Amino acid sequence: MVNSIVEGHGTFDSLQQQRLLEIADSAFEIKELAAAVSAPKCNIDGSPLITTQAATVLATFRHLAGIVSVMDPEKLPQVMRNVAAATTQLDPHVVMQIMQTDEGMQETPIIGQIAESFDDEKVAELLATALAKDGKASKRLARIFDTIAPDEERKKRVLRLTRNLLSEHDFGRSSQFKAVWNSMEELLLSYDESPYVSSSYQASLEGAVGRSEMFSTRDLPPELPEWVESLQQDNVRALSVLLITDLLRIEEKAERAAEIADDMTALVEDLMMSGDFDNSALVMRELKRAREGKVAPAAARAALTQIGESIALREAASMIADFDDRTLPLFMECCECAGPVTIRAFHPALQSEHETVEYVRARDLVTRFGAPGISHLAALADDDRWFVQRNAALLLGATKHADAVAVLQGLLRRNDSRVLKAAVSALAGIDDPAAARAVQTALRAASGTNRDAVVEALVAEKDPRVVPMLARILAESDPFGADHQTVLDTLQAVRQLADDRSVRSVVGVMRRTKLLAWKKARVVKEAAVMALTAIASAHAKSALEEAARTGDWMLKRVIKQMQGAA
Repeated sequence: MVNSIVEGHGTFDSLQQQRLLEIADSAFEIKELAAAVSAPKCNIDGSPLITTQAATVLATFRHLAGIVSVMDPEKLPQVMRNVAAATTQLDPHVVMQIMQTDEGMQETPIIGQIAESFDDEKVAELLATALAKDGKASKRLARIFDTIAPDEERKKRVLRLTRNLLSEHDFGRSSQFKAVWNSMEELLLSYDESPYVSSSYQASLEGAVGRSEMFSTRDLPPELPEWVESLQQDNVRALSVLLITDLLRIEEKAERAAEIADDMTALVEDLMMSGDFDNSALVMRELKRAREGKVAPAAARAALTQIGESIALREAASMIADFDDRTLPLFMECCECAGPVTIRAFHPALQSEHETVEYVRARDLVTRFGAPGISHLAALADDDRWFVQRNAALLLGATKHADAVAVLQGLLRRNDSRVLKAAVSALAGIDDPAAARAVQTALRAASGTNRDAVVEALVAEKDPRVVPMLARILAESDPFGADHQTVLDTLQAVRQLADDRSVRSVVGVMRRTKLLAWKKARVVKEAAVMALTAIASAHAKSALEEAARTGDWMLKRVIKQMQGAA
């Protein structure tokens, strides 16, 4: 169940749903589940990805609320109280990130209900933990504190409780705590910018009110709408993207470039979660450029891989059917930049029995990766459902690469003729001796419906690329031994394709003889003559005329009888 949540799956079986209902009854178990799903979301060095962890925990809370609201809606208020109690026991930085997430028009506003359920003691405990861990207050912490406790009197009450709690920690008993606390209290209560700006800028801010009163008596400048527009969230976000991409582009030190790439990873995840694929694509392009550069290619490569495996990309992939014509190419570009690892995010879409919009778009993206995507498609071939195996064969065949042969060979051993047909069609499009041997083995081992499915797959699309494979099968098969039926089936496929390139291989089989195998020899020669007759090219006619003059006595008789019958 934890793996399902971490991988971004949105559906659970009945056993998992029942387990989630049991977990919802206990704040402790909710906390344990939240800790389990967030634990894997760390950098290579072990440092936590706070934004990703917060998104994962929030998604978990929403799964709990959604299942309870459907299966036992009367318990939902108690469950939300349990969620709030569990939240206070999580990493305070993760909680802070959750509390500043924009819920939009969610049917069950989790964050709002969590904030409402926090009493003074819970807010104080959360605040004390964050302050003790960081050793200082930050502007971000002040903003979230202002959101949870907007009332001035409540802020003062919570701060008194917080100081009492801190007095029990080593941080609260340190000699410099009093001075540090004064600055913390000032920031948390006043929530101004003074600790972070220069004196001249602060003086400018302090005089802003007077200047605004003066300008209020004048006509507004014509540029005002543009100025106000520049402060909108989209523009500020675009500026952040521009700055960080410029930083990576001009950075010459590998260590610093690696830090910037790591920051860009978190930024892209946030952008994707907010649906901003324009800026996501800008950042991804710069990381891709850095991956091919000389300063920190390994760090950029790791950042792109991490984005490709992120919950943010999985969430976006689940909505691919809803993207409009402008958004879809941007998202596709982001996936291409991240690389073939993004294929795993589309596994749910690729497990469709029918060609839905979601499946078609996911398929189009996957086929762009070619051979590098084969290892990420192999998991689909292990699925027990026939249509998922069929989809895996089609996608592997689209790579047209020899590396796909091993996986397709496994699909040839399936008993379902629909899967077998798709696997043979895929192998037929791969120009490699291993693919031809795999089809040869399939023809030899199949019988009845499955054998018909193999032959039908070889000739169904009239694909000229199949001809070299059939020629190779004829050249490597023993028409008088275990491969007798295989040769006959191959000659039947050659006859239906009627391609002049197969004449040489057909002639080679037609002229082969073996002592004490007259019956099999005659059947093979008849099939070969029928194939050459169907090809009907000048080369084929010449080969028949030459065989009628210089062939063995059985071949001459077969040609004479068949021409007479015609």
